[in-house]
Amino acid sequence: MTEAFVIEIFELRILTLSGVEMNKLVNSLVILGLIFGASTVVAAAPKADSKTEARDSLALASANSWMALVDKKQYKQSWEEAAGFFKSKVSSREWEQTVEAVRSPFGALVSRKLKSKTYTKALPGAPEGEYVVIQYEAQYKNRKNVTETVTPMLDESVWRVSGYFAK
Repeated sequence: MTEAFVIEIFELRILTLSGVEMNKLVNSLVILGLIFGASTVVAAAPKADSKTEARDSLALASANSWMALVDKKQYKQSWEEAAGFFKSKVSSREWEQTVEAVRSPFGALVSRKLKSKTYTKALPGAPEGEYVVIQYEAQYKNRKNVTETVTPMLDESVWRVSGYFAK
């Protein structure tokens, strides 16, 4: 028996898809969202099993602890705790300079709440693997309504952040 799911897309068009079709479409939308800066994909999916919940929980814990380092301006340590893929793309010094330049104008973090989390096995420009794309809505002293995207990946059996983007 194939379960049907409903996904709401940007134009508010509603599609009914099988589970396999739903997974393919959600993965495609996440990738397109990352490429084109789209920020909202809402999907009604089946209730997660315990393995999925554990995976998502570990990825979210990794993202949250890594973000806490960035929030405390412990940029060098955040680089050290990032995934190997992240470290292969940017040196510690480059990361420290870039994140300082991006985050300093925001001021202190006022609040951050989870907006979405989506599991995928492929992202543009990244090696195949297991990823959870996590989006937060954040408020900073000097800038309101910041969408932060943090992407942990399974790196040598440990969830580590492989990407960060704030807009």
